[in-house]
Amino acid sequence: MLNWKKTNLIALTTLTVLACARKREVEQKIDLDGNRYAKASFENGTPWLGRVMIVNSGTNSAFGFVGAQSDVKIGSFQFTQDKLQFVADTGLSKSGETRVINEWSIQHSDYFQKVSGGRTSNVETENDTIGWKDKKFFKVDWNNASISEAATFPFEVDEQCWSRKGSRVVDGSMEVDNDHINFIVEVDYQISQLQGCAGNLSAVLHHDEQTHTMRYMYSFMPERPS
Repeated sequence: MLNWKKTNLIALTTLTVLACARKREVEQKIDLDGNRYAKASFENGTPWLGRVMIVNSGTNSAFGFVGAQSDVKIGSFQFTQDKLQFVADTGLSKSGETRVINEWSIQHSDYFQKVSGGRTSNVETENDTIGWKDKKFFKVDWNNASISEAATFPFEVDEQCWSRKGSRVVDGSMEVDNDHINFIVEVDYQISQLQGCAGNLSAVLHHDEQTHTMRYMYSFMPERPS
């Protein structure tokens, strides 16, 4: 009788432990800056129409104006080992040559639960056991974002007078779904030299400001058959 009770107690304890193990919630890895996106939303084989528009030209009117837009480009997204590229549609490229309209520095990402000693961890970590091509997400280094489309704006930035100091994505501006991709990049510029630039910088010098901040909104939508 005693052995029967002991056996049942052990079995009950084992079931309780197993039940607790099954109830352990997965501790998901939190992306604190919200800067992680699914590759499938970008690289889906669909041609995109893309353009850039100035939505904020700063307080000193050094250059640019709200509403100024770049030319509309037709292209598609592709990933390399360290870049997200928006490349021109085949019809706009030279034969055998891929023309990059713009590109952003990225890190590929994919989370998983480690298995150690036959047990699966309930904590998500970055999966470094697979190659970058197999990872389903990516993170952007917005500090190096360039506005290459500015070459088609209806004004010209005098790069001898202004130098780019830094950039970042505006919080909450990223919108991604099957019908559109939008985000706003904020770029800081600083006066490179005063000598020879005073005529172009009169508005800035009048306000005793030697920096200029612009906001550029990127808008992409799928090209629809006409």
